[in-house]
Amino acid sequence: MHRVIRLPQTPSFRRTSIGQPPSWQRGIICSLVVAPTLLLLLSVSGTAHAGSATWNLNPASGDWNTAANWTPATVPNGSEDGATFDVSSITDVSLSATVIINRIVFNPRASAFAITVPPPNPLLTILEIGGAGISNDSNTVQAFITDRGYITFLHTATAGALTSFTNLGGDTSSAGGVTQFGGNSDAGNATFTNQPPLQPGSGGLTQFFNNATAANAMVINAGGGNGANGGETDFFDSSDAGSGTFVSEAGTAAGSFGNGQTRFFNTASAANGTFVAYGGMTTSAFGGLIDFGESSTASNAILIANGAQNGGLPGWIKFEGSSEGGTAQVKVFGDGLVDLTFHTAPGVTIGSIPDHRQRRFR
Repeated sequence: MHRVIRLPQTPSFRRTSIGQPPSWQRGIICSLVVAPTLLLLLSVSGTAHAGSATWNLNPASGDWNTAANWTPATVPNGSEDGATFDVSSITDVSLSATVIINRIVFNPRASAFAITVPPPNPLLTILEIGGAGISNDSNTVQAFITDRGYITFLHTATAGALTSFTNLGGDTSSAGGVTQFGGNSDAGNATFTNQPPLQPGSGGLTQFFNNATAANAMVINAGGGNGANGGETDFFDSSDAGSGTFVSEAGTAAGSFGNGQTRFFNTASAANGTFVAYGGMTTSAFGGLIDFGESSTASNAILIANGAQNGGLPGWIKFEGSSEGGTAQVKVFGDGLVDLTFHTAPGVTIGSIPDHRQRRFR
């Protein structure tokens, strides 16, 4: 299921709305609107008693929003605040309310942390990073998890290096977790995994808006089973994929629509990224999708569509609307597919298509 989660320039307003789903998924509708006044109130209340602080060696709990867990005893929750992590006996940290932060720093000796943004309870929980972003000076991968919550990077914030982001799938009552980039923020050298739900529902999302870039990120859109939509990465506005690597896995069950997807809208660019769409491995399981819509461009990317096995459906590269192929290299293996069905005439010009054993166009 395709969802568009628009991120405007102002950090106090987010709206989740319905975008145009792939033609084979039309009719599956889901929407969630978050009132801007509510998020503004959250921002004001969240910064009332804030200040920069370091996570304690022996905190009382794993709750970010408990002042006693920090030194000094204040919750880092303000647009100028920094949160520092070092050695600690509790490394599973979770937000119990929305947090706005300028920077998150992991010191050279820092433990391996997992910071979770939990499901709505009942309000949407957001970790908003709007300044320097994440700096990891440890030799350990630091993990961030959205469990139906949001992580938002704004302005020039970066996701840093040796960081991983896992966006968990949703359930029948709520959407999956989301990591999104707006303004001139970037995904750094981080790894992102957009997971399917464990039951029917929507998958996790990574999204780029405004002039944000994926930089050198690695992004995996995992495939789901029956009724469980796969993970998805979306590029909107003038955002770009940088030199990142993006993998769209196939659905995992027979007849499954749960393929991983990477999609471009507006004037977004694939830049110098590498994109791989895997074919299905079981009967009628949909292959991964790389989709260029509206006026987006494949630019100088490498696009790979792999073939299917065991009766599955192939990996899929799709050009729609007035999207452009740029100087991209398109590599099609086995029964991998390039689909121009919904592209406006006269067609698409691309850089090259190497002569593999079989090439399929539709």
